[in-house]
Parts: sequence; C-alpha cells; structure tokens
Amino acid sequence: MPEKNVYTTVENQRIKLSNLSKIIYPKSAVSKAEIIQYALKIAPFILPFVKGRPLTLIRFPDGIGLKKFYTKNKPS
Repeated sequence: MPEKNVYTTVENQRIKLSNLSKIIYPKSAVSKAEIIQYALKIAPFILPFVKGRPLTLIRFPDGIGLKKFYTKNKPS
C-alpha cells in the first residue's frame, strides 16, 4: 500500500511531503524524512547566508548514485 502524503504549512503555503521513508543515501540508510529534519534544524543558521542568492540543485529523486537532474529555477 502506498504511503500517505503528509501536509504541512510554511509561511502560509501548504506543502505536500511524500515518500518520507524513501532511502536517499543507501550506504548510511538515511531517509527523506531525516534529510528534511536536518534541513529544518539548520535552517535558522543557513538561511541568512543564502537569502537572495541563485538556486541550483542537483536532484537525485531515487537516491544518490542513481539518475540525477538539475533544477535551476525556484519552485513556485
């Protein structure tokens, strides 16, 4: 059975989180949920330094070492 989506609100925007148990870093068994948790933990410290800067991401939707693609535009 597919995992249910989880919704949260950040700055008045509703965000859908899916596949939270997906393993992104197989060698160390780090899940998508753990990465989100880490990002939330460091956000207050890193956001002041990246505000207003260009955004480029290399995305690995199925885990590190598998198919990748670049995202160069900020999400809507």
